[in-house]
Amino acid sequence: MSCGFNQLQPDFMSEGRRLNKTGIRCALAALALFGGLLEMRSTGALEWEPVEGAQQNISEPEPIKQDTQHGTALTWTSVDSSDATTQEQQGLNWTAVSETDQTESDSINSAVVWEPIQPGEVITAEELEVEEDPDEVLVTTEPSGPTFANDKAIWRDDTWHPQISSLVPVGFGPKGTMVSFGMYGWDCIPTTAGPCRQPSDLNDYLEEVEQRGEAEWEGSIGIGDTRQLLGLTVTGMFEETNLPLGGRNDYETENPRGILDNYYVGMHLSRSIGDDTSVRVGIKNWIDVRDEDQSGMRPKSSYGVISQRFRLREKQSNWFPNLYLTAGLGNGEFRPVDKKFKAVIAGQRAQGCITYGAPKGKACSTETLNKIGGRYFSYGELVPIGALALEVYPGFNLIGEWNEGNLKAGFSVRPFKNAGLIFTSMWGSLLKNCDWGCNVSIPGLKGGAPIDEDLTTDRIKWSFNLTYNLSF
Repeated sequence: MSCGFNQLQPDFMSEGRRLNKTGIRCALAALALFGGLLEMRSTGALEWEPVEGAQQNISEPEPIKQDTQHGTALTWTSVDSSDATTQEQQGLNWTAVSETDQTESDSINSAVVWEPIQPGEVITAEELEVEEDPDEVLVTTEPSGPTFANDKAIWRDDTWHPQISSLVPVGFGPKGTMVSFGMYGWDCIPTTAGPCRQPSDLNDYLEEVEQRGEAEWEGSIGIGDTRQLLGLTVTGMFEETNLPLGGRNDYETENPRGILDNYYVGMHLSRSIGDDTSVRVGIKNWIDVRDEDQSGMRPKSSYGVISQRFRLREKQSNWFPNLYLTAGLGNGEFRPVDKKFKAVIAGQRAQGCITYGAPKGKACSTETLNKIGGRYFSYGELVPIGALALEVYPGFNLIGEWNEGNLKAGFSVRPFKNAGLIFTSMWGSLLKNCDWGCNVSIPGLKGGAPIDEDLTTDRIKWSFNLTYNLSF
């Protein structure tokens, strides 16, 4: 049977309108064929792929060139169903390939060419690993924490840091239990052994150190938490009693005693009012165990100070990360030499001794004068004290200090990062004031009186402090 389009056309007869039987049969066959095609499409047997206008080898597809110019049509051709199933399971992947024979002028109208790659060569996001540069270490810096101290060395971020003063107390207090011990020394202290004089050579200097130098053992224990309630620090100073140098320890040579037979104890309370601010009050040498007949007794000294840390850098490992300021009032040993001298004159008058402004009376013995000096050097009027410390780099501080009415300057260093060993070196009497000699006004004495030569200096004096600090 042959079916043509004309066979589906109506055939008019004279008796009326009717369809040709053969045309009807062809129409039914076309419907059956259309249904078969729909069934084949639903089962995925017929697939299509783009070609370059001509029949392509399906088993080895050639690169497909997609012209980016407008108006270019794509031509598609069907592929075998088995190949379509394989592509559906594995996926067909494409990558861009550049044309090396193009010139820069043709780049505008260049076509993007794609070629297939094997599915095993595909790299997914889950499989992609970023290689780390071993020389590039990511460091997350925690914010620097609150500041604490036992005596004068600073404790913060679980590490000991250098001192921020030499003799001026600091406002920061302890956290937990802290222990410090070490030695404080001076190359010269003006005493009854004589004033500090400018040496002519090294041998002259060493001789003066032997005669007028001084050293003492120091220790302190801090407990409590200044942020939660209060911090208590107990300090102790033990004079050098068993190592005679020159003639200054003749008394100890003739009267040997143990180290615990000659010491001073101080009490100090501190309280934080912020991570970087704290106050402290206390009394140095509050309890003394010592023979009053001996000269050089340490005066009792009360004080009150506030310390503030200024964070100059957010990253604490940089240069100049912090600045520390301490300011307050103190008496006793914190007073300048002219005020101490006036206090001793007042004490001698009170004991009826012949002295400046009191020519009549008794000649007091050395023992009496020593007792007067120790007693009247203590406490008295309050004077300003303070210190400024610049942390040049973690582990090294520059220090300026105002104490005893004169300026001191030096540095403090922590040699080992993971150890609490601190060394501080200071140079004092930098200003030529009454430390170097002056007249002091005395009641009832016209023109005043010159300070005793034994209390003066004519050179800059050096001191050091070496301590080891522990925190528990």
